[in-house]
Amino acid sequence: IPMANAPLDLLFALLDRHNIVQLFSLLLLEQKLILYSKHSSILTNASEALLSLIFPFRWEHVYIPVLPFQLLEFVNAPSPFIMGVHPAPLMNKQEDFLRSSCPDD
Repeated sequence: IPMANAPLDLLFALLDRHNIVQLFSLLLLEQKLILYSKHSSILTNASEALLSLIFPFRWEHVYIPVLPFQLLEFVNAPSPFIMGVHPAPLMNKQEDFLRSSCPDD
């Protein structure tokens, strides 16, 4: 197994084991994954760390570590993705965003 270039220690410092296992499962099941942070560097490093966790597999879907607010509508894409989002612009759109991202079963 090659050495990971991504800062895995950051991921384990920010999240508990249960959440990391849950994210790992979402990636292996090719689900949509949205990361939130006020810091772009954390979004990028956490995204890269998650991708390194699925080695030897590769993420072949949409990957946008830091999604610009102007492109926020991309979270409604039907395909699997990993996207990092700054939470501040979502405050006004949070209800609509959650409704479109998490439809009722």
